[in-house]
Amino acid sequence: MGIRSVVGDDSAEEGAARIESDGSNTGGSELRTVPLSAALAVAVFVTLAASTRAATPTPRALVLTRPDVISTFGSGFQALAAQSVSNVQVGSLSTTPGLTTKVYAREGRITGFESAFSRPASRKPGVDYAFSEVDIYKSAAGAEWRLDYSRGHPNTIQAGYKVRLVKLAGFGNDGYYASFSGRPLGSAAPKLYGASITFRHGSYLATIVVSSSTLLAIGGPERLARIVDAKIGRTGR
Repeated sequence: MGIRSVVGDDSAEEGAARIESDGSNTGGSELRTVPLSAALAVAVFVTLAASTRAATPTPRALVLTRPDVISTFGSGFQALAAQSVSNVQVGSLSTTPGLTTKVYAREGRITGFESAFSRPASRKPGVDYAFSEVDIYKSAAGAEWRLDYSRGHPNTIQAGYKVRLVKLAGFGNDGYYASFSGRPLGSAAPKLYGASITFRHGSYLATIVVSSSTLLAIGGPERLARIVDAKIGRTGR
């Protein structure tokens, strides 16, 4: 959305601002007159530039939506979560050694947003649960740090699951695919089958997870990852 008019159509004759300069070439102060519209335009430009630099980008518009999931896997999905994930939250909830709030801040993580959807389990192969999270870092190096850390600790998905990692191409700048199956350690819950894709696109880090109580249909997380990757690509960041 652009600014339709900054200072209106006032002409220089309708108003002027007096600005004092140091008058160094005359040894005293010199008053000069500039159009009021120009002065206001400069003030607005400076204010907008400062607010643009200070604004914290939000990845809310980049995560999966319910229509995204339904268009990919069919009807029946309901929203479970749609919330910001701050450094304090991600650090306090992390079960991964070394990933604290201070570490995330040091590596330049700004904020994140997550969404999750589910539908009643079916006896047919297919996705019952879909999750997405997009985190934004101050630089691509920060997002790459988190990607490398996650890739190096695959067993942190959850104890009791068998995990297999595969290097992934075609999404963002770098990423990996992980498939997992099993149940939480010591749990009598039904066996769960799942897959995730984590990839970096510029200074963004995206994670897509899908799971099912039956064998997954081929191509589950890839289709959702392409949707998120396209959204990130449109930011130009």
